[in-house]
Amino acid sequence: MTALAAALTGLLLALAAVAEADTDAADVAALGNLYTSWNGPSQLTGWSAGGGDPCGATWMGVSCVGSAVTSLKLSSMGLNGTLGYQLSNLQALKTMDLSSNNLHDSIPYQLPPNLTYL
Repeated sequence: MTALAAALTGLLLALAAVAEADTDAADVAALGNLYTSWNGPSQLTGWSAGGGDPCGATWMGVSCVGSAVTSLKLSSMGLNGTLGYQLSNLQALKTMDLSSNNLHDSIPYQLPPNLTYL
């Protein structure tokens, strides 16, 4: 019986770790949209247009608290493109540093609601 209890405890701990690492789906979609809008730059290691887990894996320049993306720091990365159309989905984003890149078009009128540094 103790072996079963130990196995169940191990399983629950593993599931808890996975559950903690899962990034909010809206954040994943917004980052995927940015990546596509920047033409899939290879210098953004870990990034993917097709999903992933930026908070559970290492995505260059992305910082999280729990399952929420709170910071994007990608200055001087040689990014080229636009800011996409899903920035407002990054509900917990507070810092976004995209300075010294070749981004064009206008700044979207719907920015992340908690953004304090752009």
